[in-house]
Amino acid sequence: MAARGNRLSVYHVPSGQVAASISDASLAGTAHRDIVRSLAFDATGDLLASGAFREVKLGRRPRVKQSAALPHESPLTAIAAS
Repeated sequence: MAARGNRLSVYHVPSGQVAASISDASLAGTAHRDIVRSLAFDATGDLLASGAFREVKLGRRPRVKQSAALPHESPLTAIAAS
């Protein structure tokens, strides 16, 4: 996670590439109106607090839900999904 100006970016550490951007829907692609000055995660890593001038925003990581169950009788050795 990194802040540059008023934008928040999530990085894929092994490749160093931007994996996602976090933005406020009402601000046209930016996270804050002013420069982001602080970022903090809670102990579980599920809640992010980002702070700018006179503003703090909280964001929660979305929960991943099981989308399908694959019935099987023997141990799986390989699986592919797209």
